[in-house]
Amino acid sequence: MPPTEAVYSRISVPLITAIIVALCWLLYWQTDELRGRQRWIEHSYEVKLEVEELDRSFRELEGVQRAIWLTGKTGNGLQDRASQLHVKLEEHELKLRQLVADNAAQGLLVEELSRLLDIRMSIMSRNADELAGLDEQDRTDRIMSGVLAANAVEGQLEKIRVSEQRLLDERAKGVADGNKRVLTLAFGGSLLAVFVMLLTVYRDRKNRQVRDRYLARLAEARDTALDAVQATSTFVATVSHEIRTPMNGVLGAADLLRQDTRLDRRQRELVETIHYSGEALLDLVNDILDLSKLQAGKMDFATEEFSLSHVLEESMALFADAAGRKQLELAHRIAPEVPHKLKGDPMRLRQVLLNLVGNAVKFTERGSVVVDVSCRGGDDNRLVLRFRVSDTGPGIPAEEQGRLFVPFGQVNAAINRRHSGTGLGLAISMEIVQRLGGTIGVESKPGTGATFWFTARFEDAGVMEKGAERLCGGGTLLLLEGRDLTAGTIEQHVLGWGMKVRIVADLKSLETLPEIPDLAVVLIGRVTDASWRELMARISTRRDARDIPRFLLSAPHEAPEEHEIAANGVQACLRFPFRPSDLYNLLADERPEPAAHKQQEGALPHARILLVEDNQINQRVFSRQLEMLGMDMIVRDDGQKGVDARIAGDIDLILMDCQLPTMDGFEATRRIRSWEAKTGALRVPIIAVTAHVMSGDAEACFQAGMDDYLPKPFDLVKLRRKLGQWLQRANETASEGPAWVKPAPPRTLDSQQLGECLTGNEELDHDLIGAALEETGRRHDEMTKAFHEANDRLWKAAAHQGVGTAATMGFAELAEHFRKAEMEKDGNQRELLLERLGALIEKTRQSLIVLGLLEGENPALLDR
Repeated sequence: MPPTEAVYSRISVPLITAIIVALCWLLYWQTDELRGRQRWIEHSYEVKLEVEELDRSFRELEGVQRAIWLTGKTGNGLQDRASQLHVKLEEHELKLRQLVADNAAQGLLVEELSRLLDIRMSIMSRNADELAGLDEQDRTDRIMSGVLAANAVEGQLEKIRVSEQRLLDERAKGVADGNKRVLTLAFGGSLLAVFVMLLTVYRDRKNRQVRDRYLARLAEARDTALDAVQATSTFVATVSHEIRTPMNGVLGAADLLRQDTRLDRRQRELVETIHYSGEALLDLVNDILDLSKLQAGKMDFATEEFSLSHVLEESMALFADAAGRKQLELAHRIAPEVPHKLKGDPMRLRQVLLNLVGNAVKFTERGSVVVDVSCRGGDDNRLVLRFRVSDTGPGIPAEEQGRLFVPFGQVNAAINRRHSGTGLGLAISMEIVQRLGGTIGVESKPGTGATFWFTARFEDAGVMEKGAERLCGGGTLLLLEGRDLTAGTIEQHVLGWGMKVRIVADLKSLETLPEIPDLAVVLIGRVTDASWRELMARISTRRDARDIPRFLLSAPHEAPEEHEIAANGVQACLRFPFRPSDLYNLLADERPEPAAHKQQEGALPHARILLVEDNQINQRVFSRQLEMLGMDMIVRDDGQKGVDARIAGDIDLILMDCQLPTMDGFEATRRIRSWEAKTGALRVPIIAVTAHVMSGDAEACFQAGMDDYLPKPFDLVKLRRKLGQWLQRANETASEGPAWVKPAPPRTLDSQQLGECLTGNEELDHDLIGAALEETGRRHDEMTKAFHEANDRLWKAAAHQGVGTAATMGFAELAEHFRKAEMEKDGNQRELLLERLGALIEKTRQSLIVLGLLEGENPALLDR
């Protein structure tokens, strides 16, 4: 609301309200007073009526009395009539006395009237008794004396009439005056209403003009702020690009040096320092980018189905080595009421967990780091989950806790210098948590550790995880573990899988432990008084442990050699801190795919690579990396030269920078794709290698016709993985790919990606693939609805989620068309894409049935 309008409202509204209330009260008071005066007027008329009734009865009684005196007889009913009139006269006298009881003057007049009537009545009674003994002259005398008495009564009645008439006139005048006041108030109120209406119209017109000017200035200020945000985002993106480009050279060169076995210890330490410093700088750039995107509202949040336990386990696994080196217990616990499957954004949840767990591990030197998840209620299938990350670190003073969630805010400078950090992680986490519909905070006291907590809203996916039933038939797990937290965590998970648990904390307790009839497996951790070898030796002597699987839980830096594990009768070694899925897979006999099934590092097919890159440092780094991977390479420094090289030579794969002189990478890619389409040449994979990492950059690469996206800087491992993925796809034959995935029709399925998603268990794989296909069908339905409702936002969101599901599961052709649909804006093209997507979903289904990965009628058999 503009300032002038606010001031006017603060003054005029209360004033007008007060005037209206006052007028209403006055009208009510005057009306009530008029009703009172009207009642008194009615009272006066009642008094006058009683006076007249009494006068009539008295006159009639006097007439009957005189008739009796004149005739000298009481016959013909005269005496009875006289008696009736006497009674009636007394009734009217009593009622008149009651009516004037509230008026002292009237009361005196009526009292005098009553006295005169009593005297007259007593005389009449006496005359009636003496009538028989009186002659005519006596009767005449008595008649005359009665006339005088009657005149006195009549005179008194007239006084009462005059007095009451006076009161009636006064009261009538009061009513007339009251009516005038009511009319005056009503007229004044009408005038005030007209005035208020005119004033309101005037003020509304004036305020509309002021509001329009105010909104115009507000819109101008908003546009200025948006321009500033856009300028900031552009600046951050530009700076990020300019930093990432030379950082690719620094980290790439350092990574190559790390592969060189000829370096001595001092040289290797210097290289590690370069690499570590470069990674720290890259983390800072990434944090600034994330914070910039969040504050500008440009960070995308997806809604997809995910497993909460998997997200927690993956997040904790990243810190397993760091926690193991410090001998920290690292665990997560999920309350029973929390659903297994949720709908939300697992990537953003993982980002918050990584920040909080990373800080906890970084600042905790001994003890434990625990993540607890509980449900805080919710409504309409929306759950509020509370996450608590607790550690046993140094704690945080209360006066410093307020600075934790401020960008670049840190506490305890001495500790921060030792552990490094930018102070952006918690600020980013707070922004993400708020976007997830929750809040974040901290509880801590110095010396007692810290608990960072946050809440977030998710949907209950309504799907129960399968698999626990498969362990329900199998006995007791004997756990040799002296660390309470680790033992409790393992026990919680194993009990949830339907097995019983027996915990032994030391060797002495193991020696006195009676036999366990249904012992199914032994898990050896760390106890207080013996090594794992001593524990294995004691286990080997127990009759109940013969032919029972034995697993070892050991930190990576303490893990024994494989030959020693086998020699001591250990079937498998689990990594500490404990990961529930590792143990579950062993118990369910679902061990990870052996290395023989996966492509070995360095075993890439020989290929001819075209690198389109204008930065000379990056050209040298790329050349060295590709040389180490056994590749031949052609280098071009602008887009047009890259197009010419693709047309002129036999190329297996192209690494394309996006920001190039003469012609950028997007245009170069479009021209290459156009040439391939016109000539029928083989479609060569093009991977974007770029420092552009802002929202929409990857989508722009895919829209231009590129196949994949590799942001700078990257190391040799990431480059090897990308090359292996695309070169194997290009050279794939019927005998290649994961052992359980048969070759699919060209481009319909990505065999390698699909193989990475499968477990090797036919039932689970069928469920997984079926659920993924149903998910793509739902996204297609949402896009159809969005198309008919012209809802662009819903269209893009559904297409984006379709891309995620299809690409993750290796539905390559389907993912490509979902990606095209996400970028498409033309209505006619969208309609065509909807038809194509529907057909591709069915095509993908039939391909999976042919491969035996989905139940259904085999179309090949139907054709026969």
